[in-house]
Formats: sequence, structure tokens, C-alpha cells
Amino acid sequence: MSVERVEKVSLPLVVVFSVFLAFISIVWISLLPSGLWHFYNLGIVACPLQLTSAPFITILLLIAMNKAGLLKKLKVSTIVYFYIAAVSVAWYTDYAATSEWYAGVWHNRRYYPDLSLRYVPWYLAPPTEEVERLLVGGPINWGAWTIPILYWSLLHIVFYLFMASIITIFRRRWIDVEKVPFTHVMAAHEIIRYTFEEKGETKAKLIKPFSIGILLGLIVQIPIYMTVMFPWFPDIYGWRVNTCGHGGYWIPPESPLSSIVGLSMIQKHPVFIAIGYLVPLSMLLSTWVFHLVYIIVVQIAFTLGYYTGLDTIGGCGRAWCGTITPNFGEPFKFMSLSYVGGSTALTLIYLLLNWRYVRDTISAALGRGPLKRYEDEEPMSYRYAYALLVVSIILILIVLSGWGMGVASSLILIFTVFIFWIANTRIWGLAGCTLQGAEHGNAFYRLFMWPQAPQPPTMEFMASAYLSEWLVDVPKSFGGAALSFAAGYKMANLTNIRSRDVFKAVLIAGILGYPVVMATYVYMCHTFGLTHLPVWAESTYDSLIDRCGNPDNWNVRPGEEPWWPNFLAGFIIVALLSWLHARFMWFPLEPIGFILGTSYMSSLWGIWFPFLISWVLKTLTLRVGGTRAYEDYGIPVAVGFITGYMVAVLVGGAIGIVRFFVPF
Repeated sequence: MSVERVEKVSLPLVVVFSVFLAFISIVWISLLPSGLWHFYNLGIVACPLQLTSAPFITILLLIAMNKAGLLKKLKVSTIVYFYIAAVSVAWYTDYAATSEWYAGVWHNRRYYPDLSLRYVPWYLAPPTEEVERLLVGGPINWGAWTIPILYWSLLHIVFYLFMASIITIFRRRWIDVEKVPFTHVMAAHEIIRYTFEEKGETKAKLIKPFSIGILLGLIVQIPIYMTVMFPWFPDIYGWRVNTCGHGGYWIPPESPLSSIVGLSMIQKHPVFIAIGYLVPLSMLLSTWVFHLVYIIVVQIAFTLGYYTGLDTIGGCGRAWCGTITPNFGEPFKFMSLSYVGGSTALTLIYLLLNWRYVRDTISAALGRGPLKRYEDEEPMSYRYAYALLVVSIILILIVLSGWGMGVASSLILIFTVFIFWIANTRIWGLAGCTLQGAEHGNAFYRLFMWPQAPQPPTMEFMASAYLSEWLVDVPKSFGGAALSFAAGYKMANLTNIRSRDVFKAVLIAGILGYPVVMATYVYMCHTFGLTHLPVWAESTYDSLIDRCGNPDNWNVRPGEEPWWPNFLAGFIIVALLSWLHARFMWFPLEPIGFILGTSYMSSLWGIWFPFLISWVLKTLTLRVGGTRAYEDYGIPVAVGFITGYMVAVLVGGAIGIVRFFVPF
């Protein structure tokens, strides 16, 4: 495969494209009909994979324009920079990144006007009458909106710099040494290879299975789209029956399967299988094996008298309905065990196992050590990276003080972001997904500051509760920064583009796009009226006071007291699995697979099932044809399937927008 060394990125091009994509993405999702905005937007189209469509669609449109003769001098570097900008913006353009983040705080002005004024300073949200105007539309008072948009942008920027420094420090270890696959980036790069870079016989050999994959993706996705768009269309895949917003089938109480109380969700979204096919075999095996263990131990506990009534509620409720569930109630409290204990161990044990690398980066920052000679290959010197880390922490403390948070609560939040998003970035890189779910973000606050919700609540508590809960969910802000820099560095490595230029592109796109997204949300609501835009009308906005700061939620998340033994048990299990997997090459079970199989990831998002199917398909491919069959046929078909899905997202979304203006 041919590669090119690019010395400079066209920063003006990145600026213009980032602003445009941020604007058009919010316009796009705002105009989508009910039922389409989950899967046909330009942001996350498959949660919890955190699979975003804009980066893939950007690649496809650029290559299509090139083949049509509209971009005759298109280079790989141009595609890469547009892709990186799209990755950096796309996290912030789906419904959750808006309605469960800044807009959630804004709308509390109308849900709880008196309490909102007590807990939310005037510069975080506009006056109640301005928020109420979002519902019906009308002239925009930008003077009332500018300061809130500025504050949320500053909050985003300081954490963006924090994550930029950390991912940059670990870039060499993850990308050059471990060669973490970053499945989504690998799929995007393969599309560029098959359609733009490869020439001659190699391209001819790969393009056929790739085309078959595209066709399969369209064949599978079109009936799903038609089912949502047209009530008369036959429901071939049962998409109208007990299907959650993420595409999983939840077990109804009347089903014969409901007697298996640990079985709650079967993910049937087909793109999960395509992504899973690119995930390492040991990760796939570990996930479904540990979920089988989860089902067995939950059934035993149920027989012994725990989780009474669990067999009478549906699959979604089995995952999150209070302390009756295995995730929050005795004896397992899997949210404490897997999400909190597992993630904490995943980060801290990784640092322990790689302490020499951390030591060498610090030595390089001090002007000595073995890594000093590699600094020209880095986005910045280690000295600057550590300086950026320190400066960003200071800036975070300053910005959080604006919401009434003290030094202690701010440091706990920083620690929470570090622990969970280092773990999540590695999980996304190795397993193609993140630990989605917001009910464990308060764990370190409950350990070190507020074991029980204070009565009456303080502003510091409410701010800490809100930020800590939502920041660990989808990559709304802080997590998006981590994934963007990791994805950018991986693509730079695959295409031989300087990581320093990629750093600039990610920084510019992620920072500039954010306020544009917020301003466009305000613009669209004022133009059409929130109640006329299905995605915003159907979203929930009252989460600050009604959910995050609610003692009934706080006191049982991530588990009812005492939950620290479960946290410790999860830490020990993941630590032991990490040691075994590192010590013995033959040991098949992964610590990440344990977390995925015994947590929300399988009980609420149902990821165990597509990973089981992917494991079967990948195993058969390798057993029958070996690695050559996997590389020449398996990967192209899987990547083609993802491509076909993205084509369906683009075309289906465009038709949905037409329907907004011309009903049919």
C-alpha cells in the first residue's frame, strides 16, 4: 500500500469543515422524524459501540466526488484530515450529547425554576423565559445565550486539554508498541485502502468481497429502515416488537425465556456483528463466556432468595430497576463490581504493569532517558505534554469553581474522568465499544466525600452529581476528547501522517465545533419550536434535580450499602485476569471481556450476543481458511457491511429530512 509523508495540515480547511459539520449535524438530527434520530444522524448511530457515522460518510463522499471528477487532486492526507475533523466533532452531535448534558441543565430552568436558581448560577443557563421560548420558537436573544454557551465551552476546553495531554503521553505505548487495533479506525482505513489507495491485482482481489459486504449491509438495513418509516411494511426482523432504542430485543415477562432471570437483553443490531468480527477472538470469547457465568450465578442467587420478583419484569428493568436487579442489589452489585472495580483496576493495573514507560516519559520530560530520542515523532515533547497536563488541571479547578465546586470535589471529578476514560479508551480500542451507562460516575464521591446524599443538597453536591454521572456515559464531552485523540493518532500511524499535524486537527475541530453545536441547537429550536422537532421533543431534560441529585438514586448507585466489598472484588478479579493474561500467552480470558460480560454492556445493551455470533464467524473463517482468508475475505466483507450501513444512514436520513418538509 502506498503512503505519503505530509508535513503540514491545512488548518483553514479543518476550521471551515469542522464548523460546517457541527452546524449541519445538528440541523440534520433536528429534522429527522421520530424513530430515525437514533440510527440515522451524523453522530453516534450504534450505542454502546460509539460508532459515529460522520467520519465514514465523509470518507465515502470525498471518494465519490473524486471518482466523479469533482476533486481531481484529492490526496490521502486530505481524506485523513477531514476524517479526523469529523471524528472530533461527531461525538457532540447526537441527542444524548445535547439533552443529557448542557441542555439538561438549561431546561431545569423551566422544570424546577426555583431549585434551578438555587443550584445553577446565571451564567450556566439563561433565564426561564428564554428557555421556555425554545418550545415554541421565536426571535433569539443571543445576549441571554452567549454566556451559558461560553461557560459550557470553557468546561469542554479545559477537559479537552486534560485528555489531550494524557492520550499524547501514552500515544507511543498504545500506537507504536502495543499496536492497539482501534477497530473503528481500522475499518475507516480499510475503506480508504479498498476504494482509493490500492491499485492493480491487490485492489481487484479485495474489492469483490468488499462490494459483497456493502450489498449485504444494504440488504439487511433497508427492511429495518422501511419498518420504521412505513407502518404497512412487514416487520421482517421483529423491529417493532420489544426493541429498545439501541436495537436490542428485551425479554418480556411472558416469554418462556423470562424464567432465566439473568437473561435480559439480546442485541440484534446487525452492525454490532460486523464491528465484533474485527475484534480479537479472545475478547469475543471472554465476553460471552463471562455473560454465561453471569446468567448462571444470577440464577443461583435467585434460587437462594435474592432478586425476588426479577422474573416478573421485562429485560430493560432487569438491568436497572433499583436494588431488585443484579447490577445494584445484593449479593453481586455488578455495577460496583464490574464498572467501578473493573474499570479502576483496568486503569491502575495497566499503569502498574507499564510503570517503566511512565517513568521513561517523565525522564524524557526532564531531558533524559531512552524516549528522549523519539520525541521528534511525537505530537509534542513530553515536557510540553506534562506541562499541558498540569496547566489543564489548574484551569479545570478554576472553571469548576464557577459552579460552586471546591478543590476536593474538583480533584475527585478529575480522578473520575482519568480512571474511567483511560479504561474506556482502551476498551474502545480493543473491543470496539465503551462502558456506556451513567450510574457509576458518583463512585469516588461516595467513597471519599458523600456516602449518602447531603440534606439539604448544596450547589457543590448538585454540580458534582451531575458532572460525575453524565461524564462517564457516552462521549458527550470529556470522553469524546480521549477517543478523538486516540483515533487521530491511530489513523496517522496507518497513513504515515505526522502525529503533530493530527494533534492540531483534533484540537481545532473538537474545540471549534463545540460552541457551534450548542448555538445551532438554540437556533433550530427557535426556528421551528422544540415541540415540532421529534428528537428534542422526545428527549428528557430534567435530569439535574430529578435524577442526578435525587437521594433515591445517589444512595443506591453504583450499589446499595455496603458496596465497597463488591468494588474491591471486581478490582481483584480484573487485576488477577490482567496478570494471568500478561503472564501466560495461552490463557484465553481477557479482563475486558469480564467487564463486558458481567455488566450493563451485556445485561442492558446485550452485546454478548453479537459478540458470540462474531466469535463463531471469525473462528470458522480462521479454521477453514486461516489468516489469509480472514484478511482477504473476512475483513473486506465486514468493512463492506459497515460501509453499506453508513450508506443507508446517509440516504435514509436524507429521505427522512425530506419527509419533514414534504410528508408522505
